[in-house]
Amino acid sequence: YTDEDGPVRHHRGLGSILLHVSDGNNCAEQLADNRREGPVEVTLSKKGREPERCKSLWQYLDHVAPSDFPMHPAELTPEQRQRGKERRQKAQQRRKDKLAALERQAQEQAGRLAGGRGDTTGAQAGEQIREILSLSFGNYPQIVRFLEAHPEKEALEFLSVLTKKDYRDICAQLLEEHYIQGLKVREYSYETFLKGEGQARRGELFLSCVWNPRIRYEAITPYRTFLSAVLTPQQKEAFRQEPELVWRWIRDSICPETGAAVKSRNYAPVATSPAGVLRIGAGTLTEQRTLFVALCRTLGIPARLHPASQEAEYYRNHAFHRVEDPGQEEKKARLTLTHTGGEAPEYGLAWTIGRWNGENQRVETRE
Repeated sequence: YTDEDGPVRHHRGLGSILLHVSDGNNCAEQLADNRREGPVEVTLSKKGREPERCKSLWQYLDHVAPSDFPMHPAELTPEQRQRGKERRQKAQQRRKDKLAALERQAQEQAGRLAGGRGDTTGAQAGEQIREILSLSFGNYPQIVRFLEAHPEKEALEFLSVLTKKDYRDICAQLLEEHYIQGLKVREYSYETFLKGEGQARRGELFLSCVWNPRIRYEAITPYRTFLSAVLTPQQKEAFRQEPELVWRWIRDSICPETGAAVKSRNYAPVATSPAGVLRIGAGTLTEQRTLFVALCRTLGIPARLHPASQEAEYYRNHAFHRVEDPGQEEKKARLTLTHTGGEAPEYGLAWTIGRWNGENQRVETRE
């Protein structure tokens, strides 16, 4: 806000700044680059009229961050170093105390929940719940809320497929959506795509390739209800009969030119949600593959992204099938790695396996 005389002053680094200017009746927005010298003119318009940049639904804005500044521009004195060391020690202790308090609270909740469950022995249920709540840290109330609403054994089975980070981020509402919508297609999936599989294998495939809310690196969103509402009954039937049609429909629905523009500007690990890709009609190849898996799982079709190539696949007749180039046969090989002495190095931290396809693609695995 300005002062009584009109001017407003801010100290900013040399980079981009989005200006919003308003006098109560008129307003305007403009992206400015203060690395350049000279004034910036902003033309106000009536609030009832859309600003120029809002006339289209989406407009790309290139933001430039200020240049890095040295972390320690001056040499610290011994006294300053000592004070900094003491502050760090106090902060670390506060963090440890907070984590210990969260752990105690989580264990109390785990004992309470385990005592009221009749799905398995109290010890078995309690141990599984304690492990999940411990991994969820401060997010444990969301897990507790979900388990309170679903005391059945399937709820614990469903939670077991989440990653450690998902336990810390996901909310009860998201768990509810994926859990309930997955249950609705379980019998269909068992009787069609997973028919003939052994009981253990069938359960494993359904859990990881249908029920699982996580596809790759995307933020978990409640996409199943939305995607189910988008499709007509005729489309659902056709897609279930021939899952390759799902991929063709996606490729026809998503604008490739817009998708290429999105890819050139997106930060690679950040993915648009499956529902978002359909809403805007644009998405990168990875986002289209993710949408394929999301649609298939919504319909009860087991699907995944290949651990090495990240290509979209669905499961039927005891095997995964590619949809992007179904005529090309996948070559297989066996690699055996042996570790001797000490604790085995953890995959993803100490070592990884990658596939070179113009760029290094890490093989994702939960084992």
